[in-house]
Amino acid sequence: MTDAQKQKRILRLADFVEKLPRKRFDFRHFVGGDWKGDKELSCGTTACALGWSTAIIYFRRLGLSIRSRGEYKGQVVLKGKLGYQRIADKVFGITEQEFNQLFIPVYPLDETHGYLNGGATPKQWARHARRLVKEFYERQNN
Repeated sequence: MTDAQKQKRILRLADFVEKLPRKRFDFRHFVGGDWKGDKELSCGTTACALGWSTAIIYFRRLGLSIRSRGEYKGQVVLKGKLGYQRIADKVFGITEQEFNQLFIPVYPLDETHGYLNGGATPKQWARHARRLVKEFYERQNN
């Protein structure tokens, strides 16, 4: 996977998330507790950016999906297997640390170190993703 392809995938997700209504985005959970198994998340539930990636045909074709398992209402998996490092590497071409900066909220808000908190809006997440893409690839090219 080329750097351009990696960047394009994250930016594609940022473009999608940015257009979501604020009430449908919850950075704290892959999918809301009211999710009923609809793979397109059209049931009115909320999801985080990674959760929403599973509703996009492009990412589903790459093997991303969301599933219920045990006490967890929804988990994002790659070709049926859990493993966020696999998703970071195979789908987005980023390191585990970069994956955490992009998809895992921290408390309290610490944007100076490249993280958002759980209360981030869709627009904040999209802006954060675009900034991180720029940082990730500047680092790689230096």
